[in-house]
Amino acid sequence: MLFDWLARCAVVATLAVTIGCSGAHAAYEAQKDVAGYRVAFGADPLIIGERNEATVTLTRHGNPVDGALVTLRLSMPQMTMPESVVTLRPQGPGRYAGPVRFTMSGDWLARVAAHGPGDIDVRTQFDF
Repeated sequence: MLFDWLARCAVVATLAVTIGCSGAHAAYEAQKDVAGYRVAFGADPLIIGERNEATVTLTRHGNPVDGALVTLRLSMPQMTMPESVVTLRPQGPGRYAGPVRFTMSGDWLARVAAHGPGDIDVRTQFDF
């Protein structure tokens, strides 16, 4: 009985150390419906100081929207530092991505704007 308990504790401790040292963490992902479009945003603000990638997926009625010019404005509203502006590049059906750098931990604001042929004119923001 004591041996079983000690073995279980050893397994739990090993898992905790493995997970803690692996660098595993959850990225921020969210989506919003805006003017008939679904805008999904993703980035990992826990990677601080290193090159990171932000992604935006744009769909309308479940279909990917291609050919848009997608711009991301990234800032920390409580700080006085300038915002970072990135034009995201097409990466596949309705998916756009570009490099970003989170300079510190804290509350971030991502403003997404998508414009393009036809009636593509979408603006939204994500607080994380």
